[in-house]
Amino acid sequence: METDDPFDLEKFRLRPEDLKAYTGKAAAAPRARHQFTIVPRSWSDRLAAARHVGTYKFALHLLHQILEERRTTNLTNQHLCN
Repeated sequence: METDDPFDLEKFRLRPEDLKAYTGKAAAAPRARHQFTIVPRSWSDRLAAARHVGTYKFALHLLHQILEERRTTNLTNQHLCN
């Protein structure tokens, strides 16, 4: 057989010294950067039909505040300005 054969399987076989490089401790999986929230379908349908983008942004902001604090939040005009 020709030594320059590109389909020679011996070229792709792992040697024991190569295998030792791969048997170390596996690295921890990276944490997800994006958080997500599951909401009822009726909420997402109503937000999809919102006429103004501000409504959608406000709903997401309010949902984030409620879930972050894990309690209800007071809605004031000052809250809307921030």
